[in-house]
Amino acid sequence: MNIYLISRKVHRYLTLVTACSGLIMMITGLILKYPHLFDFLNFSLAQYLHNQMSIIFGILLLGMAISGLIMYFLPIIKANSQKDKQDNI
Repeated sequence: MNIYLISRKVHRYLTLVTACSGLIMMITGLILKYPHLFDFLNFSLAQYLHNQMSIIFGILLLGMAISGLIMYFLPIIKANSQKDKQDNI
């Protein structure tokens, strides 16, 4: 399988997982910012979840960035290498 297609598939899945983890981070962040609106929820649990999800979110975002850079630069590199091969002929 082509590295571009693998990178594209990984990027697609990471986008979905990052969106879901971002939603969890958004909800826990709102609980932390406005604790008076969420009196019925456990503040320390929201703080713990937000702290733990930030690590996962960062790793997922890094994976998305790497796969995105591969998808961006790989066609450019291939086009330049093909151009160099045609110039040598």
